[in-house]
Amino acid sequence: MLFVVIKELNFEKTKDLIMTMEKLKPVEGVKIIADYVLANGKGVAIIEAESIEAVFKHLAPTVQFFKSLEVSPAMPCKELREMVRELFK
Repeated sequence: MLFVVIKELNFEKTKDLIMTMEKLKPVEGVKIIADYVLANGKGVAIIEAESIEAVFKHLAPTVQFFKSLEVSPAMPCKELREMVRELFK
């Protein structure tokens, strides 16, 4: 399953976030497809995971460093178009 994570960094905690991330080990069942930081302090990540539980396990150690954190399942537009086509046959 694909998940999109939208996060807003708490700038005062940047150093602590970096130090924490350096100590973290990869979570089994989670693959980071993309992880971007935006100039406005927000970030966007695309995560492939076996389950939502794996996503939470991946995010839990760093959640306190963000002002906000949104997680949503996602799918490629091509797959959605195919699914909608089938629904309207």
